[in-house]
Amino acid sequence: SGAVHFTRNNLSAYIRSNVRYLVALLVAGFDPSSGPELHYIDPFGSSVPIRYGGHGSGINFCTPIFEEFYKPTLDKRTAYNIIQKCVAEIQKRLVINLRNFDVFVIGREGITKLDPINQVSLRAQLMGNPPPRK
Repeated sequence: SGAVHFTRNNLSAYIRSNVRYLVALLVAGFDPSSGPELHYIDPFGSSVPIRYGGHGSGINFCTPIFEEFYKPTLDKRTAYNIIQKCVAEIQKRLVINLRNFDVFVIGREGITKLDPINQVSLRAQLMGNPPPRK
């Protein structure tokens, strides 16, 4: 939450200066005392803690999936499967061809990159051959 506070302060300071930034972002981290955190920060520097989220036009297709399958106690494999459902929905419904989705886990151990999700990995999932674990 220290990074969130720092970012919020800077974004709100820029509003009152001649320097203009228009950003909306997600800040994720792990606090040893409170556990995992995810914050949405809007272009005005306001923030709110959220349980799940995303950006871009694809998030409109992912939000219902998150609402249906999210639980605070998800393990990495289940969370990865939820992201796969989102990517499959985005590729089915979005006009833009997005080829690869990088997946990262932020946790107690730090940041871990998982296998990317793409057409090949989704096809393997449908055929019952899940991608290798990292």
